[in-house]
Amino acid sequence: MVNSMNTDFGKSVLKMGHSGSKTKALRQIVQEAEAKFIQEKWTVDQVTNAQNIFNFILSPVKNGVEEPEPSITIPVVLLVMNREEAEELDSNKIKVEMPKDYLDAFKNLKVLLKADWLDHYGKRPEEWRPFEDSNKSIEDWMIDMFEEVRVREKQQKSIIPDFIDIRTLPTDRKKLKALRANGCFVINDVISMWHPVIQHGYRASLLDAFPSTFVFRISPIDQALQDSQPLIAFTEKYSDLEFFKRTADFDLGCRNFLESQEFAAFVVNAAPGLIAATDKETSVVTRNIIGARR
Repeated sequence: MVNSMNTDFGKSVLKMGHSGSKTKALRQIVQEAEAKFIQEKWTVDQVTNAQNIFNFILSPVKNGVEEPEPSITIPVVLLVMNREEAEELDSNKIKVEMPKDYLDAFKNLKVLLKADWLDHYGKRPEEWRPFEDSNKSIEDWMIDMFEEVRVREKQQKSIIPDFIDIRTLPTDRKKLKALRANGCFVINDVISMWHPVIQHGYRASLLDAFPSTFVFRISPIDQALQDSQPLIAFTEKYSDLEFFKRTADFDLGCRNFLESQEFAAFVVNAAPGLIAATDKETSVVTRNIIGARR
């Protein structure tokens, strides 16, 4: 039987295009093999020989291809530096050529920041602590707010954030086009936007030009929310970005934030709009009608 499973998997691998499909194929082969032991009122765990094979010999394989817990993911693009990038910006050790007036403008802004502003950044962008009145990371904020959405929407599945790296997103055309078409959250740390890597990735993505995206700018101080920051290597101002055009159109999908509670309220109210229709819970009546029709 094991030889047969190995042969079947080898045939399937030749037809598969990516690792996710291989995992699915292996899971199916294991399930089909288990099914051969199922007799009336028996399961594979009740057959001694099958227990030895499936629970001891094949246990690592079964665990490795176990189906994940069903969940709903909502994409979150973080325009946030990690700690290393924040230190580069702080020390003016940027590896690309920067206009002198640009660096001088950031120095003027940095004077207004608290002395410990660097400590709000971690090894990963998700570890960024966006608000002065809370020690929670942006990852903690999104997880907690999506759980609130799950409860309000009466969702059985958990809702989890899918954090997307802005550094590589512009080169992943398939993912970028999907985000533009289906919508996402864009969480914009206005201090991080002074770093050329973050700013370049964001401008190349053009995500703020699509009405399906929610763009939220977060800042520790009011002065940083202005639109006067010059763009790197260009004469345009921040006001030329699509974010400010959408704001002028009274589009609530683009907002500025200083307070954590206001940010949380908008995320919780906007998130349901990013859940695919196929994942939305329907009423008991609706489910029964659809089931009867099928």
